[in-house]
Amino acid sequence: MELAVLFALVLALFTAFASGNIASNKGRSFAGFFLLGLCAPVIGLIVALLVEPVKRDAHRPHTSAVKTRECPHCYTNIDARATVCPQCSRDVPLPERSEIQVSRGVLALRTHSFEGDKCTLCGAKKDWITTNTFLCPKRQKQ
Repeated sequence: MELAVLFALVLALFTAFASGNIASNKGRSFAGFFLLGLCAPVIGLIVALLVEPVKRDAHRPHTSAVKTRECPHCYTNIDARATVCPQCSRDVPLPERSEIQVSRGVLALRTHSFEGDKCTLCGAKKDWITTNTFLCPKRQKQ
């Protein structure tokens, strides 16, 4: 009787480790499949064999598409649009606008008709137009 219980325990541990290892190789949780294999040995092994691998590229943006800059305080790479460093939690000044952004802002201003600091056609403010390089939708329709 004790031998049968010991054999069942060893078999459950073996399938639990096998389930966890198979799932881990497919990018899934080792601990979750280990527990499943421990509680239901045959089912855990079958599920671990049938589960599809995690597609890593679907959840993470390409590194070339993410623009980064260096935190001036702790020198770690942070998102270019960040105003607070996630590593050191200090305020990070926004980078100066490049000449390309400024020239786009000037071109955007030329599509609007101003009276004061607002466009008479669409009502947008001058500083918002230059920041967002917003082309006047009313002027484009004319």
